[in-house]
Amino acid sequence: MELIFYPENPQEHIKHELDTLKFICDRADLFSQELCCLYGRAKYSYYMLKERKNMFIFSSKLDITYNEREGEVFIGVNINSENNRYEELTYYFAVCDKIDKRILLKIHYDFSGCDTTTKQKHPISHLQIGGRLPSELKNLNYDYSLSQDLDEPRLFHQPMTFALILNLIFNEFPNESYNKIKERSEWRDIIHRDEKLILSNFYQSCHSFISNSHGDKLFTSDFCYGE
Repeated sequence: MELIFYPENPQEHIKHELDTLKFICDRADLFSQELCCLYGRAKYSYYMLKERKNMFIFSSKLDITYNEREGEVFIGVNINSENNRYEELTYYFAVCDKIDKRILLKIHYDFSGCDTTTKQKHPISHLQIGGRLPSELKNLNYDYSLSQDLDEPRLFHQPMTFALILNLIFNEFPNESYNKIKERSEWRDIIHRDEKLILSNFYQSCHSFISNSHGDKLFTSDFCYGE
């Protein structure tokens, strides 16, 4: 059973993410002061990526406060395609303590398509806690105590996008700047766009499977794993 929660043509999804970057670039009034690092990275990356039809690689960081401590969240996106098929589709964020130079939590979201090359099956759309560090986090030389060797469990999860990751950070680590952005109608339109394009297909597929008979197949044991 092939589950397609993202646009079937990877170039369409890459353009979708480029449009999010362009929105940030074009809204200096929202981002240049409140999220200057994100804004600068978006402007640089947009002009580097806009001619590349088969890949989208982006990373940045946002300052946060947690438990009255100074922290930062690193976010990243890696999309690669070949022959109109997704080769990699990953989103991640890592919560760090800025003072102690520690990575407190790292979560990444993968869309694995119907990859049958691994012995261990895993959900088509999933999140994983911990795991290997991307190069931009390795270069920080922050203390990281989570296992990099344990790939399981992979937990079934709704597909994510760049904008949905940002919105998650805005909601989970609220401050005056993030509240200002997430309540603006322009930003809410971006989130609604992603919910309609990505999440509607996902939840309709889940509801359709559970609502209809599929013999002895189960949602949690079969559907989630693309079987």
